[in-house]
Amino acid sequence: MMRLFCLPFVLLLLLNSSSAIAEQELIGTTQIVTGQMLDAHYPNLVFDPGRKVLSFTGEARVVNAPLTQAAILGIHFDYLDQNGIEQIVPLPNFYQEAIPADGTLVTINAGPVILPYCPDLVSIHFELIQPEDAIVEFQGIFDHTCIPIPEPTTLSLALLGGIVAVRRRRVG
Repeated sequence: MMRLFCLPFVLLLLLNSSSAIAEQELIGTTQIVTGQMLDAHYPNLVFDPGRKVLSFTGEARVVNAPLTQAAILGIHFDYLDQNGIEQIVPLPNFYQEAIPADGTLVTINAGPVILPYCPDLVSIHFELIQPEDAIVEFQGIFDHTCIPIPEPTTLSLALLGGIVAVRRRRVG
């Protein structure tokens, strides 16, 4: 009788638990010139005790091709810590993506960077570092996902394993 009660309860926990709360921001087609810095700031909508994973995935190409050398697009993230102080990640260097000089569309990836908690505000920054007079066009998705600790799915599976172990001990 106890087994009939416990199993649906555990299955309900598994079905209703979410292991991550994704927050994704679409960054539409944007052009940037050498030396220009573009910033985008996003509030954290979910305040679970957990970690925050930051990443950017997208595409980029040189608009005014051909150039004599590849363009370098710098990408870095930052967040406000618990004291309201801006923290830049990753340190000491940010991601540097080489964009071919011939105008070929390439995939760019920055991250993932894992923060120890879910801050109030996260940001992504783009800067075209070189060469002079380059124009790069890019687009993509900035993902800043909160992962609760402990993850509900993991916790539910551990609970299910404990119930099975206790049940086996009683049967045997």
